[in-house]
Amino acid sequence: MQEESPIWFDVPEFFVPMGFGDEAEHRMSRMMEYIGLVNPQTTLEERLRHAFIQENLLKHIWDQGVRYGATCLLRSDEDDVPRLTTAQFTASLILADVPGNDPLSTLEKSL
Repeated sequence: MQEESPIWFDVPEFFVPMGFGDEAEHRMSRMMEYIGLVNPQTTLEERLRHAFIQENLLKHIWDQGVRYGATCLLRSDEDDVPRLTTAQFTASLILADVPGNDPLSTLEKSL
């Protein structure tokens, strides 16, 4: 699924790349390990379920033009019951026909 892009950016270090260019088995294994590090109480079934959901999401968002994705799992132990929070960061590249000599105005209107 990996493609070269002329665009670059940085994401916070606590975001883990989803790995579009990796084999599905490797992505799922890495996600299961990541979940176990963030929340060791999860069962193998819970980790596998989350990894499977992410794998399906990756296939869907790739088809929608997403070319980079990263996920973040954070755990808060400050509450009586530990809480998990998840976030995703994606970047899409979509070919657009931008008329005229002022592409920024067209982009602004599409936001």
